[in-house]
Amino acid sequence: MNIISALILTSHIIATTITTPNSDLTTITLITYPVPPLVNVSSHHSVNGYAVNLIRRLFEIAEINYKVVVFPPGRAMKTVLSSPLTCTFPIERSQQRETDFIWISPISISRYGLYSNKNKNYNIQTLEDAKGYRIASYIGSGISEYLSSMGHNIYLTPKLEMGLGMLAKNRVNFTAADISFSSTDNGLNMKENIQLELVFFTMIRSLACNKSLSKHLYQKLLRALDVLIKNDEFNQIMNNLNTDLDAK
Repeated sequence: MNIISALILTSHIIATTITTPNSDLTTITLITYPVPPLVNVSSHHSVNGYAVNLIRRLFEIAEINYKVVVFPPGRAMKTVLSSPLTCTFPIERSQQRETDFIWISPISISRYGLYSNKNKNYNIQTLEDAKGYRIASYIGSGISEYLSSMGHNIYLTPKLEMGLGMLAKNRVNFTAADISFSSTDNGLNMKENIQLELVFFTMIRSLACNKSLSKHLYQKLLRALDVLIKNDEFNQIMNNLNTDLDAK
């Protein structure tokens, strides 16, 4: 049994293999993780969201079969590093990770901010002002790697919600998060306790694939993404995301 088969047995299989018209027999395993509203995972283990919509269209146009599983973000990256015919999304593309994967991007654009407890008054004007404070982020997050490289004190949690919970209980000073989370149910529910202190970074999110991905499949995915951009589907999906953020 290979590593993907073993991991799938202990993870939620979110979709059966999706067969596209005229596709070859190759199936790529897509590993994702909850990043609301880009990727939402329901209690019934189905996935949806803006990034999911884009990925589905990408593989339909490329005519490549795929199946989707959900892992924690750190585990998703480790699996793709070692397992052929696997990709993960929506992973942040960064200089530290550039040579580890084959990249198809952009899948989305994320803006990151520091959130604080509403009972505190830090008066943060720049990211440098947050030096010395404890900042929560989740394992596998590209923004945690960025902040660590800048000399910030990072406390890693298994998932974003745990960091936000620690923030509400004053166990950390800030939580670094994609500001799109504020449009989700969890984000709206936490508005009474937390506030956006500073927007400090914009990062591209991508589809990152194992480096053994064939040139043939890579080119098909690149061409499909080019179609999505040129026919304006990419912009329509991202505009829907931005409209929902503005409305909330």
